[in-house]
Amino acid sequence: MSSHTSTIKPAASPPNPAPDPGAAAQSLLPRPVLIALLLAANGFLLALTLILSRTAQGMGLSPVTYGFWMSVGAALLLSLHAGRHLADLRQPKMARYAGLSGLLSLAAPQLLMFTVLTHIGAGLASIVYALPVLLTYLFARALGLEGRDGVRMTGAIVGTLGATLLLMPTDGGLPLDVLPWMALALLVPLILASGNIYRAVAWPEGARPSVLAAGCVAISVAFFGVASAPFGADLNMFAVEGVWPFVLVQAFVSAGQFLAYFALQRVAPPVIFSLIGQLALAFGLPMGAIFLGESYTPVTFLAVGLMAVGLVGVVGGPILKARRTGRL
Repeated sequence: MSSHTSTIKPAASPPNPAPDPGAAAQSLLPRPVLIALLLAANGFLLALTLILSRTAQGMGLSPVTYGFWMSVGAALLLSLHAGRHLADLRQPKMARYAGLSGLLSLAAPQLLMFTVLTHIGAGLASIVYALPVLLTYLFARALGLEGRDGVRMTGAIVGTLGATLLLMPTDGGLPLDVLPWMALALLVPLILASGNIYRAVAWPEGARPSVLAAGCVAISVAFFGVASAPFGADLNMFAVEGVWPFVLVQAFVSAGQFLAYFALQRVAPPVIFSLIGQLALAFGLPMGAIFLGESYTPVTFLAVGLMAVGLVGVVGGPILKARRTGRL
């Protein structure tokens, strides 16, 4: 399998980072296997984040307070992991990249998602995270980072129809009072897709994923801290009895996810990277049903089916093209 992986190239591959301990371990695995494992890890940890956040909010903790302390804990853990290399963030290009990545990849989308979670549920939230793959392809195509591919375009259209179906106020669809919150949630994939493109084209030369992850989450701390004032959030999480263990677990979950997040960014093109959301959906729907007792309508599953068909088109387009041209 590894002999064929060169037929599908990233639209804009980041420059090779400086050697680090993780690089040696990554070289032991074939690139497709490594990408699959990192996608699965990111998807599972993202779905778990939605479950933990919904639980903490159900106990009375505000989304901003949860996001702030989650980010504080994860930033400390990632800073310890980065060690002396954390000084790389003094370089303007590293600081700029970490800052914009933190805003587009973590702070803004998570604040939005934590805000709507109590209204749409963790399962539907995971569906929203499945949309960036379609938007990322469209953005990459518009910017000339992806070539013309009819199969991929068809997949993007079908997947978007599936997402649109979720917003239709039909029998078995979303209740009318949930639609505004679902519409707000749809800003999340737009922001994430923008971040996918930015990180791919602006990856700083010599960057270490561990350092970028630490810087990204540190920006999130500042963002949630500033957001606490307009949202009127009390940052004292101990005011909510019994919630701190969930925040502590979330700190470790977020630290692990963002290590895997930037490790995946280094080896995968932006459209493949954006498949994190599909894996989050695969984990999120059953986890929402099992741990939170959420239930889903037939329309929801129809929409998910259309999005799955769209996913096959987006991912399978380059493979079919390579087979037709004899390069696979």
